Amino acid sequence: ENRMLSMRLRLALATLLFVSVSGASEPQRVEGRIDRAKDPKLCREPAGSCRVLIDGGRFTAIVRQDGSFVVHNVPVGAHSLSVASVGALFEPVHFEVLDKASAKNKDKLVKPFREDGSRKRKSLPYPLVIQPAAPMKYFEIREPFDAMPYLKHPMVIMMGVMLLMAVAMPKLMKEVDQEELNKVQEQMGSWLTPDKPAARVEQ
Repeated sequence: ENRMLSMRLRLALATLLFVSVSGASEPQRVEGRIDRAKDPKLCREPAGSCRVLIDGGRFTAIVRQDGSFVVHNVPVGAHSLSVASVGALFEPVHFEVLDKASAKNKDKLVKPFREDGSRKRKSLPYPLVIQPAAPMKYFEIREPFDAMPYLKHPMVIMMGVMLLMAVAMPKLMKEVDQEELNKVQEQMGSWLTPDKPAARVEQ
C-alpha cells in the first residue's frame, strides 16, 4: 500500500509539473488591425486576398472586412509578421511572445518592436496597428516627354539660326535704302573680283 501511495504521489506531482510548465509556455494569439486612414479601400479585396503571415507563412490569418486580424496558437519566441496584399506594400513587424513564467506582466505576453539601423529595438503598441509603406505598383510609370535634350543639340541650334535668318532677312532688306544696297553690292563685287594686272609697255 505504501508503494502504491508513493507511486500515486509521484504521478500527481508529475502531472502538476507538466500542467504548470505547459500552462506557462502556452501559445498566444496575436491581434491587430490594418490602418486605413490614408486609403479606406486598403485590404478590402476579395476574401483571402489580404492575409497576415507570421514567419513566412508558418501561421496565417485572413484580414477581416473591418481591417482587423487574429492569429492563433503562436508559440513562445521571436517572430516576424508581414502582410500580403495586392494593393499596398507593408514593412515587416517583429514581435516576441513571452513565457508566462518569466514575464513581469502576465497580461502582456506579446511584445512588438521595430529595429532601426543601429539594431536598437523600438517598442510598438499592442494590439498591432500596421500602416502601409507604399502603394503597390504593377506597371512602370513612363517618364514625360522632354524636348530640351533635342533642342540643345548643335544641329538643331544651327537649323534654328538659319531659319531665323531666312525669316528675318527679307524684312531687314525692305528697310534698307536701295542706293545703300547698291553700294554694298558694288563693294562686295569688287572684293570678289580680283584686280586685273597692269598692261606691260614694250619699248
